[in-house]
Amino acid sequence: MFFLAATFFCNAVLAQRPAPPPNRGPGSKPGLSPLEGGDATVGMDVYVRGADGGPIEVTAVVTLVAATGQVVAQGTTLGGNIQFNGIAATEYTIQVTAPGYENAAKEFDGYNAAASRVVIDMRPASSGEKGAGPLQMLLAPKAQKELAKALEALRSNKPEAARSHLEEAYRRAPNHPAVTYLYGVYFFQMKDQERAKFCWEKTIEFAPKHVSALLSLSETMMREQKLPEAESYVKRAVDADPNSWRAHAILADVYFKEGSAPEATKEADRALELGHGQAAIVEPMLARALAESGNKERAINVLQEYVQEHPNDGAAGKQLESLLSASKAALEAKPPTKTEAERAISLPLPSKGHPEEESASSEAEFSPRGRNSRQKAQEMLDKAFKLLESGSSPEEKEWARKHLETAYRIEPASADVNYLFGVYSWQRNDRAQAVSYWKKAVAFNPKHFRALLSLSQALVEENKPDETLPYLERAAQAEPFSWRAHALEAHVYLCQGSADQAAKEAQRAIDLGREESSIAQRYLSAALAELGEEGQAVSVLEGYVRNHRADLGAKKQLDKLRGISGQNGQDTAKASAEELLQSSAIAAVTLVPLTATRWFPPDIDENVPPVEAEAACALDDLVRRAGKRVEEFVKNVDRFTANELLEHESIDKGGFAQSEQTRKFEYVASIDQYKPGYFSVAEYRTGIPSPSEFPDGVETRGLSALALIFHPNNAENFEMSCEGLSKWNGHLAWQVRFRQRADKPNTIRAYKFGENGPAHPVALRGRAWIATESYQILRMETDLVAPLPEIRLFADHTVVDYGPVRFKKRNVEMWLPQSAELYSDWRGKRMHRRLTYSNYLLFAVDEKQKISEPKTETENQEYK
Repeated sequence: MFFLAATFFCNAVLAQRPAPPPNRGPGSKPGLSPLEGGDATVGMDVYVRGADGGPIEVTAVVTLVAATGQVVAQGTTLGGNIQFNGIAATEYTIQVTAPGYENAAKEFDGYNAAASRVVIDMRPASSGEKGAGPLQMLLAPKAQKELAKALEALRSNKPEAARSHLEEAYRRAPNHPAVTYLYGVYFFQMKDQERAKFCWEKTIEFAPKHVSALLSLSETMMREQKLPEAESYVKRAVDADPNSWRAHAILADVYFKEGSAPEATKEADRALELGHGQAAIVEPMLARALAESGNKERAINVLQEYVQEHPNDGAAGKQLESLLSASKAALEAKPPTKTEAERAISLPLPSKGHPEEESASSEAEFSPRGRNSRQKAQEMLDKAFKLLESGSSPEEKEWARKHLETAYRIEPASADVNYLFGVYSWQRNDRAQAVSYWKKAVAFNPKHFRALLSLSQALVEENKPDETLPYLERAAQAEPFSWRAHALEAHVYLCQGSADQAAKEAQRAIDLGREESSIAQRYLSAALAELGEEGQAVSVLEGYVRNHRADLGAKKQLDKLRGISGQNGQDTAKASAEELLQSSAIAAVTLVPLTATRWFPPDIDENVPPVEAEAACALDDLVRRAGKRVEEFVKNVDRFTANELLEHESIDKGGFAQSEQTRKFEYVASIDQYKPGYFSVAEYRTGIPSPSEFPDGVETRGLSALALIFHPNNAENFEMSCEGLSKWNGHLAWQVRFRQRADKPNTIRAYKFGENGPAHPVALRGRAWIATESYQILRMETDLVAPLPEIRLFADHTVVDYGPVRFKKRNVEMWLPQSAELYSDWRGKRMHRRLTYSNYLLFAVDEKQKISEPKTETENQEYK
């Protein structure tokens, strides 16, 4: 079963020095298996020398890579030396990385050597560079599984349960930064501060940009009242991950304790901006910094909001009482001075080109940067949007402008404010000014869909199709399920004479928007006509005209397409397209202002892909063969590691992405079937000490294992039907619909609150595309059978794509996940999350394990 979990943890740090294992020679690697295919072994003694010819003075990471591309062994030097014993006698590339030095590599031929001494000379990094630094050390899947179990125990504050797993992980990877970091966590929880600190120091020696270790050391230095050292560590953490709200929060705390209240305020604001609700704990410290800086009014405002949402925080309550008492005493002692809110009224209006008239003072009584201020800015934007959307009489435009000016005073760098200022200018027929605003909006937020689309429309009107396309491509990436971007792309491609691309984009718009995107049928008809498919072009346009009799432009387009003007062939097609491009059809595509969009993909039952229904489909045999492939997937899933890119978007009530966060991990997964039909999907990601580090505090686990629905022990829990033969990415595939049976166990998906909270099973319905020749699962899409109001889960749409991964220079191919996407509306939060997997690396397998060769039916199959 795989989970989505909302978890909220305190900022406790984790970490400590492991005791050295007994009877170990320096650099030895117990448990290392020879490569498959040869029994001869060799010992390798690697010496890494620095610029002076002596042993390198820093820790170097040494990696052995076989000719197959497999990482066979990896370790770190001690005194410039490391030994590898009992490795297969074959060819290797020895890769060496070290901080301050350029990366080095050397070939090694072990066929005729019983033992070999290898010397590698390192060159210092060029002047002005920080040095290459060690690459991310790879962790074998079994070691990662042990580390994941240790991490689960430490998250539950059960260090005794974590110890055995840490010892096993250490035995397999004694110098891996993830291992030494979690050992530090272990000792911290055991209240052995010195050993914890030692482990974290070793961690950043192996991985100088290990953010969690840097933050742990910074907090340790603060407890020891060593503020300069704490500042140094936390600044390194900020450099390593500028988007870590925890790093900015700790830096704010350091600045405050050093007496730099303005700098503390700046960093605390940045932490709140990055962490949103997760960073609320920063607000009391922000209030202290504000009060110290003399901005007591905002300090009180921040604390009042915090105490209202956290009434059990007694310390914050006392802090607020103290501030209020001090503020009252100050008012009684001297005449009132100009407040921060009053000063906000006199702030400069938007830079050149913005409206210049002051807004009503009653709307400008909120100072910048507080949460109430941001809420007020959003209220002003909502009011302006409704006024501009409603048809906008001159009086309404005037009020809209005033609301926008108020919002600008609070959020001058807001993409939304600049977008709506562009709308205001557009409606006043000031096209150049509108374009200027929309370009500013895109500069502030490169994925601001409404600004990208409106800017594209303006450029189309200026007859600049080449300049338009890059903006449209970005718009389609920002909102992949918006039909408008695809319809406008069809318009642009028609202008450029690319009928095939125009037809493709128009059809995509129709599929996504259905009735709402019916205008795209006109573009599809015009493109088909230019492609010589006049009969189909006429049919499409006739269908549109039947349902839109008031669209006179469409009737003229149809008349020309039928050749009433006496034109034939290509001339008829071009005349029809010209009629469309010169019409006002584009205005129906890109409304200004753009109203709420559909952020959620079409439901699987709302948009059923076409199939060849008459094609014979033997469902039972199909499910059985697909099940065999899923069994292979389960066996192979913990034999590789990959890079995982997480892209997260929070969706506002208008259906637009408001914030985007990305994370990159080294990833490994493991699937255990602990009883028939019940699977435990464990995932390990480097650099995530707690699930609360995930965007919005929501961790997604096991999305890529959705194919387990077709496992022989699970398939009977679903109603399945074969819809027919279809295509996916140009390849034939059987299209299978499935739905969770109410009378069978629901073991696939669950939502849970917190690490140890109750799990709520979620019934799924969906569709799978299964390759006709290999029976591999190409793609899966799922939706909820029904919402779960008891946990406020109203939407969940998941898409997973699978594909072949062939490992370098070895005839081994595995069918593995390529990407997974989730759209969810849970507990009042809408989100879109995409996981992408790349750089797959196959580890050497244990002696008793064999990776099966590709089956005949998968050989020579190319899937894109």
